[in-house]
Order: sequence, then structure tokens, then C-alpha cells
Amino acid sequence: MAKLYLLPYLLLFIQWPLITVTGSVVDQEGKPLPNCEVKIAETAVNTFTDLEGKFTIKTSLYNTKNFDVLLTTDGAPTYRITGVKYVNDSIYLGRMELRWNKFLEVQEYESLSKADKTKCRAISHWGKLLGYQDITELDKSTAIPCPTDSTQMLFFNYEKGDNEIRFSYEQLINCK
Repeated sequence: MAKLYLLPYLLLFIQWPLITVTGSVVDQEGKPLPNCEVKIAETAVNTFTDLEGKFTIKTSLYNTKNFDVLLTTDGAPTYRITGVKYVNDSIYLGRMELRWNKFLEVQEYESLSKADKTKCRAISHWGKLLGYQDITELDKSTAIPCPTDSTQMLFFNYEKGDNEIRFSYEQLINCK
């Protein structure tokens, strides 16, 4: 019976595997994007890209072998890499090229028809309206350069309601 009382204390010393996820984020011209948030979905684990657009995020994920990684920055849809699998302690996601929806100045937005205005969402920063995004722009695109081999294309799904570009980790590793 006394041994059962020791069980919670023993669990404190169990080490879950530490996973390191690395990569970089660039714009459509290949320029580094600093200050993009990189997050492990459904956790509080996050980091931001440095001045060169590079990131390293470390986490210990217990009870799971698959997780999603989110990349976000102002003005671009969130990138969701689904089903990231770890088989060792290091995962390289490659060089992610973020795509932007078309940005509209306030005056340009105000000149749109009522129907076209429903295809836009407001972009604000600290309560100040900066402009609007046409969220239909990405409907015309279905692929980005492969993060690990820019001569290949990585096809994605664009979820308009969530403003997310989604592709699986399996797609990413197979586009090499």
C-alpha cells in the first residue's frame, strides 16, 4: 500500500521525449519573414521567427505521436501542417513560403459593391483599421513551392472560413 503513495513522485522523474522542430519562413519573393508565430496546435508551446525568418521550437509531447504545426503572421492566412509525426527527436519543415490574400486600402474597399465587400475581412492592429483582405484571392491558387525542394510543388487546401492553408506532413515529406 505504501508503494502506491510513491507512484506520483516517481512520475515526476519520467522524461517525455523532447522534439525539436526547425524551419524558416519567407515571403513570395523569398525574403525572410521575422516575427511570424510558430505554434504547436492545441498547446501553449510557441515561438517566433528571428530576423532571418528561422525558427526552432522544442516540445515534449506525451500521449501523442502526431501533432499540427501552425504558422501565422499579420495579413497572411494561417498555415496548418497536419499530422506531423515524430520518429526521432528532430523534425525539419523546410523553407515555408507564405502567401497573402490581396490587401485593399480602406478607400478601395469602400468603392466595392455590397457583394464584393462580403468577400473581404477587416485587418486591424491595436484597434486601428489598416485595410481589408480579399479572402477569395487564394481560391485561385492550389499550390506553393515545396519547402524542402523549390522545384516541386506542394498542393494545399484553402479553408476560407478559417483563413487557413492546410496540408499534411506526409505531403511535405513526399514533395522532396
